[in-house]
Formats: sequence, structure tokens, C-alpha cells
Amino acid sequence: MAFSSKSLSSKNGLNGFLKRNPLLFGASFLAIIIGASFGMQTFTELGVEKRDNKVTAVRRVAALHSNIVTSQSSSFDIREEYFRHVSRYPESAWDNVRVPRPDGVAEWGEAQQDSRKPIRELVRK
Repeated sequence: MAFSSKSLSSKNGLNGFLKRNPLLFGASFLAIIIGASFGMQTFTELGVEKRDNKVTAVRRVAALHSNIVTSQSSSFDIREEYFRHVSRYPESAWDNVRVPRPDGVAEWGEAQQDSRKPIRELVRK
């Protein structure tokens, strides 16, 4: 059986049609790309909306929490807190007790001089 002399690039059929009109191949390719772009746009929008809803929910919770915290912390003053706590107890309820000092610390809390040699003397050697 001999090979047929008919070439693969016949002028009939799809191959011949595309050889005569090469723009149709490019146009169909571009149509597929553009159609896929619009199709992917809907999936992207869904993902963005889902993430946006999650972020807005977190922001709402954070806003509620920050309003609670700022309303409490904006009026905070350490002196007011001190006087508020001190005013709860009468002065007669307080016992002024002196805390014993550690050994080697003076009456008013001054530290003793360091008995080690100064760094200058160590560096000179």
C-alpha cells in the first residue's frame, strides 16, 4: 500500500479555511480571552464582597469596643482615681507603718558608694 499523494495542507476543510482567513483564528482567540475576563470578573467580585463584609464586621466590632474604651479612658486621671480610692476610707482607718529598709541602704534611700574600682583604673592597666 503506497502513501497517498494528498498533502496534509489541503485547501478543503478547516485547515484550508484558516489559511485563507487567518484573522478568524485570532478573532476567536480574542473572543475567548475577553469572554473569560468577564466571567472571571463575577468570581472576583464575589470574593471582594465577601472580604469586604468580613472587614466591615470587624470594623463595627472594633468601633464598638473603641467607643467603650475611649469613653472610659478619656476621663481617666490618676489623681482623680487616687482621691476617689482614698475618700472611700476614713483617715482613722489608715495605719502609717514604716517599711524596714534592706541592709546597707541609708534612711532616705541613698545607695552606698560602690566599692569597685572605677573603670578608668581598669582600662589603664
